[in-house]
Amino acid sequence: MRTTLLTILVVLSNAAHAEITAPTPPTPPSLPTGAGSAKVAPLDPEQRDKFTSAIIQLDSLATRIDELESELMKLRKEQSDVRARLPPATRLKRVYLQSEVDYRAAPLRRSLGPLPMTGYISVRLVVNPDGRPEEIEVISAPTSQKMRLENLVSSWLFVPARKSGTRVRVRTTSTVKASED
Repeated sequence: MRTTLLTILVVLSNAAHAEITAPTPPTPPSLPTGAGSAKVAPLDPEQRDKFTSAIIQLDSLATRIDELESELMKLRKEQSDVRARLPPATRLKRVYLQSEVDYRAAPLRRSLGPLPMTGYISVRLVVNPDGRPEEIEVISAPTSQKMRLENLVSSWLFVPARKSGTRVRVRTTSTVKASED
């Protein structure tokens, strides 16, 4: 009986040891050799410097892209915050006159850049509730320049007009000095 117990103990001990020991992992495959494999020659110092420089440039570009994306996210959030603070825009298609609103539309960004002419240019337009010009009509300018001036005026930006706390469309006339510089 003693031998039987001793035998059982040895068998159990070996079984417990077998469970604890992890199997040996397989060896990874080796790289192919022969006619189909490409051999890479070591780089000479000049090539190594160019390679290192290219890697550094790529890394700095990736870093700059990350910075710009982060800045863009901040600007989009800021834009969203500004839009949230604006009074609601009207859904009406009515166009008011500057004299009919509580707060008039005021230019924020208004330039023509250099033009092949001098003098004053008058433009009649509608400022929409987002502050963008619509229905642009150049009143006083040479006919040859009217199309170009309309395109330039379309990039202007205004503080939208408000009536009873709501942003509204307003018709206005703007006069700007044109210069050849």
